Amino acid sequence: MGPPSPSEEEEESLEPTRDGPAACTFEQILDAIGHFGAYQKRVYLALCSLTVPSAWYTLSQVFLCALPDYHCKADEISLFPGITNMSEERLWNITVPQDSSRLGKYSWSECHQYDIAQVTDPSLAPCLPDCFPEEWADPASNNYSLVPCQSWYYDKSVYFSTVATEWDLVCERKWMRQLDTAFFMAGCLVGSSPLGWLSDRFGRRKVILLGSLLLSLLTLGTALSPGFEFFIATRFLVGLLSLGIFNVTYTLGMEFVGPTQKRVPGVLLTLSFILGHVLLTGLAYWVKGWRMIQLTVALVSMASVLCCWCVSAISRWKLNLLKTAEDGDAAITLIGSPSHKRWAEPASLSAQHPSSEEQKRTALDLLRKPNLRRNTVVLCINWFSICCAYYGLLLNTQNLAGNLYINFLLMGLCEVPAQVGLALLLDRIKRKSLLLASQLLGGGACLAAACFAWHEMGWPTVGSCLAGQFLISSSFTCILLYTVEILPTAVRSTGVGLCNTFGRLGCIACPWVIFMADAWKPAPFVLFGTMATGASLLALRLPETLGRKLPETLEDGEKL
Repeated sequence: MGPPSPSEEEEESLEPTRDGPAACTFEQILDAIGHFGAYQKRVYLALCSLTVPSAWYTLSQVFLCALPDYHCKADEISLFPGITNMSEERLWNITVPQDSSRLGKYSWSECHQYDIAQVTDPSLAPCLPDCFPEEWADPASNNYSLVPCQSWYYDKSVYFSTVATEWDLVCERKWMRQLDTAFFMAGCLVGSSPLGWLSDRFGRRKVILLGSLLLSLLTLGTALSPGFEFFIATRFLVGLLSLGIFNVTYTLGMEFVGPTQKRVPGVLLTLSFILGHVLLTGLAYWVKGWRMIQLTVALVSMASVLCCWCVSAISRWKLNLLKTAEDGDAAITLIGSPSHKRWAEPASLSAQHPSSEEQKRTALDLLRKPNLRRNTVVLCINWFSICCAYYGLLLNTQNLAGNLYINFLLMGLCEVPAQVGLALLLDRIKRKSLLLASQLLGGGACLAAACFAWHEMGWPTVGSCLAGQFLISSSFTCILLYTVEILPTAVRSTGVGLCNTFGRLGCIACPWVIFMADAWKPAPFVLFGTMATGASLLALRLPETLGRKLPETLEDGEKL
């Protein structure tokens, strides 16, 4: 079906007057070419190909810093001749103590070993291994002193190499594993707002093109990291660009679509992120080394940059900067669909470029008017809660019972029915109701997971986490679409960047919330559930945007 034909009244409103060309809004252009016509579909295909690598940048730390089963390895025992005849298990038994869990299960100590120098006499070396007391193998019958481990044995059945195993981020250094996520999200925090401002100032396409290329090069640098400090620095720089590029991509996509067709395009970009999630699981399963994972991501992402050239520079932002009617004609001709040629010929776009004051808008302008201020604050709080819970549940996958790859894959796949169901409901149920219900139920699922985790019930905990991910991912899509529809065009990218700044604060907090599970397993789920429940109630203060046109100016945003 082609775009709807203009009515006689609309044609009259677009005819030139004696004083000059008639005024034409971006919505009238969308009416001419279709709210989601062939042109927009081509644009969306290109934008979706750029969104897939965004999932790789954001979620790869689940595998990069994964920590397999490990325990202390007493290398000092190798100094004694005759030890080569001892089995590996007996060697561990006589050099590494065993710790008991809350359920009474024993495992070799992760961080301590027996003080071998204290209990062995080099003069007895010829009789090894028989000189070692048999009671060493019994964790309850010896009282030899312990010393910290100097080296570790890592199980390589699941991961060949990770950042944690390469640089021994265990025991006293175990907390350093969280620095990957923290620095990445800190980069997102620093970069999201400036990139939004740059896209408002210089154009979405230019920012997407240059940023995507730099991301590929930085990821290549991460794969070649000579040390942990360099690795953390490059991850910060990747975060500096990745979220901002995703936000600009999402904003550009939504600006190309008319108000009656925002349902499917908004979900398509989210589904492309989920596709990246699923592909990352397969990549990590087949390429078990963290450096090869990053190298593959860098090369594939570099190829996807070519899709940027398919994205036209004409958008709502560009229309706002048009200075002449001829520029407007060039813009509508560039889209180049035969269905709207009769529109372009009799009418021209008027010079609707904003005043110099409009072009200097900043995030502070969102706080100057009461309604905009209220909406912005509520959106920011919801972004903090949703991002913390969403990424927290994903990153906490490694602490769940069962296989990490299967759990991580299920976490991604459960989002597909969530997004498909959401696509069917977005035009039927109010945005506010969807956001409230998904967050409230998602918070309840997290609290249920906390109860199961306390009783160490493996699969019920996993099932509750999947239900929570299903619901929280729905609220993530709702808040993305909701934010774009509430904020006016003049400061939309800047406003989305501001909201994402608060979202990144939640993401920076989530690895440390997960780290609390070492002290009390249900802690992360309790905090995620409490935040989601509280933020959902604040969403009642937001205006409804279903079926309404995007606000263009600050005044439009204030009237919502």
